[in-house]
Amino acid sequence: MIAADGDGTTREAASGLAAAHRRRPGSPGAALVNVPAGTGNSFYREIWSDRPWQDALDAALSADNSRVRRVDLLQVRETGAPVVRGAGSGLVAEVTHAAARHADVTGRERCRRTPDEALHRARPYRGRVRVDGTLLYEGDIQLTNIGGGRCRAGHHQLLPRSVPDGGLLDICVMTDGSHLAELLELSRNAAHLDRPGVLYAQGGEVVLERVDGEPLVLEYDGEPDTGTRTRCTIGISAGALPVLAPAP
Repeated sequence: MIAADGDGTTREAASGLAAAHRRRPGSPGAALVNVPAGTGNSFYREIWSDRPWQDALDAALSADNSRVRRVDLLQVRETGAPVVRGAGSGLVAEVTHAAARHADVTGRERCRRTPDEALHRARPYRGRVRVDGTLLYEGDIQLTNIGGGRCRAGHHQLLPRSVPDGGLLDICVMTDGSHLAELLELSRNAAHLDRPGVLYAQGGEVVLERVDGEPLVLEYDGEPDTGTRTRCTIGISAGALPVLAPAP
């Protein structure tokens, strides 16, 4: 199966493919190939790095140059919605909304333009984060990012310890608004983890809550969530999605 678009379209294709494999367990079935034609294209980068997509597609369709890799699939427990790369709140969600307003620009250039705009619009929210039932943080939150891959928006390595088929969710929480722009710049090279105001954890389930009575603003795979709930639970299905990846 070939999905030619960004992470949002890849999520839709992945959902159908994973469901087909659940209905026929043990069957070899089909595997997913992502051709990057969206904004961040984080899923493509996670599997094929910065390899030109034409070369990646040729390799994927060659038995000698590719293999089937079973990567993890995330899920929003409250709605059952699948997530292939990540979910976020706070500034991450603001960047998603800002990117949608730059319809005249495509690809990673759109991602590069929008953080400054979003930084001016974003405000911290009072929230709570639990990982596997244990409180990770409660207080003012600038952003959270949850996922099964290192990069978001194409080039921010917010989750540098994440492995697509590791069977764990990674979460990064940033709480320091005075240095948020610096932290985001550092995340391009995964140099943000040891800075004050940054929390990082891994687990099988993450619960985000907003505790000031306002809706929790979220995004999944670079697309805004339009719900009005104050709580979101992200779980993981290990190895649920077969993809064609480079041969070892």
